[in-house]
Amino acid sequence: MPLLETRSVGVALGDVQVLWNASITVEPGEIVCLLGPNGSGKSTLMNSVSRLNRLVSGEIWFDGTAVHSLPPHKVPQLGVSHVLERHRLFPFMTVYENLLIGAGSVTDPAILKQRFERVYTLFPRLKERERQVANSMSGGEQQMCAIGRGLMSDPKLLMVDEPFIGLSPKFREEVTKTIQQLNRDGIAILMIEQNVRQALALSHRSYILKAGQIALTGRSADIAKSPQLEEIFFARKSGATTSVSPASAAH
Repeated sequence: MPLLETRSVGVALGDVQVLWNASITVEPGEIVCLLGPNGSGKSTLMNSVSRLNRLVSGEIWFDGTAVHSLPPHKVPQLGVSHVLERHRLFPFMTVYENLLIGAGSVTDPAILKQRFERVYTLFPRLKERERQVANSMSGGEQQMCAIGRGLMSDPKLLMVDEPFIGLSPKFREEVTKTIQQLNRDGIAILMIEQNVRQALALSHRSYILKAGQIALTGRSADIAKSPQLEEIFFARKSGATTSVSPASAAH
């Protein structure tokens, strides 16, 4: 059973439907990337997993639980953590306070200490700045804090929307290493990224959306060599969903 599965998900924002029949899976221990041109529905699909969007069709399942029937505040309790695009920190709260919010209802001092230590081990810079207000840090440091806040709930699946946006090469490298380390530690990753080549190099499998539909899916290494990749991003004509690997569910 996949850790995460969306089944023929359709989503409308207001009176406009923006996602049709979107079916993806994330297996335990995978890094899966959602790619596509701007406005293709990537964030809409990820937000739907967090129940920030209503479905007009389809189902979402996580670790055997029907997510589509839950209110948003119940989703993190299942083990899903969502790092939204552009950090979305509380700007006038300290790093420590932002991280503490990520722990949710956990109040056990021993558990909190363990989770803070985990985040500070991954991001020593956050420990140095734990009493600093969030909006006084650099963009890279704020992204570290946003990921750290996501980890404070001890998730099975970490969803990250645009983890590298606006970052310097140095911080991009640090965030890349962190994602790889978290994955080695057993956390599944679902991420959205505009840098296609970097995303394909980092992930096991990928889904490419175009105009609200899955246009291409398969192993990231296979997609990177596919002639359809450029067509999807630059050609106007769209086709049916294509898999570039018969074993696209493996990694």
